[in-house]
Amino acid sequence: SFKVDEKAAKDFSERCNHAMFYQSSNAHKGNLPLQDSLFSFHSDTVVLSSVLPAEDGGIIVRLYEVKGVIGKVALDFNKPVRMAKSVDLFEKEVNTPVSVQDCYVSCEVEPNSICELKILL
Repeated sequence: SFKVDEKAAKDFSERCNHAMFYQSSNAHKGNLPLQDSLFSFHSDTVVLSSVLPAEDGGIIVRLYEVKGVIGKVALDFNKPVRMAKSVDLFEKEVNTPVSVQDCYVSCEVEPNSICELKILL
């Protein structure tokens, strides 16, 4: 039986992840808020690894489970989600259930595994 050292896994994941880089600019005309969030992320056992543009539109959200249990994930977007599906690292659809309800996306991540979601808003 494989036993995961939770503290070591968390420490390792924190060393591998870096703060998001952004480039600020001067204020200009427009009606968008100065601060906003694409989505909020909720899980007890899954880590959000990256958010990147999909090859053919939308966004990719990469996740991984760290405690060796099935991890429940919830993403709450600030606008309705048109489509969300689970994909592999090459953005090909895989047969993992993903639920979409208005602005809310949820799924389960298998123990000690990577999950990628492709999302269209």
